[in-house]
Amino acid sequence: MPTDTSEFRVGILGAAGIASKIAIAISSPDSLCVVSAIASRNLEKAKAFAAEYLENKQAFVPTVFGGPEAYDDLIASDVADALYIPLPVTIKKEWVIKALKSGKHVVMEKPAALSVSDYQEMLDVAYSNNKFLMDGTMFPHHPRTHHILDSLLGIGDIIRIESSFTFLADQAFLDGSNIRARKDGDPQGCIGDLGWYCIRYALMVFGKLGCSVESAQVVDYSLNKHGVPMVATCAIRFQNDKVLWFHSGFNAPLRQHFEVCGSKKSIYVDDLVLPGPQPVSYTVKSSTLTDNDLLTIDETECVRMEIGPVHEVLLWKKFQSIARSLDGATIDSPSENEGWRADDTQDLSRINEWASISRTNQAVIDALMQSIKTGGVINI
Repeated sequence: MPTDTSEFRVGILGAAGIASKIAIAISSPDSLCVVSAIASRNLEKAKAFAAEYLENKQAFVPTVFGGPEAYDDLIASDVADALYIPLPVTIKKEWVIKALKSGKHVVMEKPAALSVSDYQEMLDVAYSNNKFLMDGTMFPHHPRTHHILDSLLGIGDIIRIESSFTFLADQAFLDGSNIRARKDGDPQGCIGDLGWYCIRYALMVFGKLGCSVESAQVVDYSLNKHGVPMVATCAIRFQNDKVLWFHSGFNAPLRQHFEVCGSKKSIYVDDLVLPGPQPVSYTVKSSTLTDNDLLTIDETECVRMEIGPVHEVLLWKKFQSIARSLDGATIDSPSENEGWRADDTQDLSRINEWASISRTNQAVIDALMQSIKTGGVINI
């Protein structure tokens, strides 16, 4: 167990492509973490990963695990306080549960699971072992997100959110060279990989207004030859007639926008997941028509945040803080709500909030996949 002053040690289970930028974030001095180990079933790949992304970037020299038993060896070792698990969703649950049972906290990549029942099983194991399980959605940890949530009352009655997250993949990707396009990898395709972010932001916005999600529908989609969604346009309905309408796909240029539509103004974010250069910002805009409806007059305010660490670094800083608190805390019995646990302290109460919203995020993904299978609106 780390002390308050020791480095919080994170092992990486799998040298996947996304693990490279996360390794850089973990090794940032601002995260208060270090990468203490990397495991890959290919020893040379693990060594190359450590050399490329960690050498000369942190003083701590990571332990390298390679070979068929590399994942088990890292989990059984005492070289890490927590694990980052970016494995495909089809095998993720097994390794998350093993890691939690070994006494390690876990950050796992999204989508969280194949189903909300699988996710709940992982949360239950985390609770019973007094460990913190968190999904790797980054933007909830950035000040911009909280600034936007605190600004919602200023744009009037909010009834609609529109969002998109797309990027242009090559044909090999679409045909299954990437795990996000294969049923034996991430069978939720673009919905789980990209739509997850659109859904999460809407859950945060409408949740701030006290509105729960009610139903989900995929209104248009395209599957590849493996039956995995490559493109999807989706409608998510919330209480009080509020709607999220989003488009996700691997067949269009990079778009990552989010618009909160109010009766007076709208809030725009055009770098939702992958922020542009510092300082990050968002835009508040209103438009009115001139006489005879000939022209529009726009009023635009660009709200810039203070320059600081990127949201991946802030995720790890918050994660290690809560994990340390949890290691030294006494936890009551599980709460009866959708969350994981409840506690009087601020940090530990956040665990309940994140577990609940992440679990709901997965429930919406489940409903959208069911909508593709059976058609129509799926109640949540």
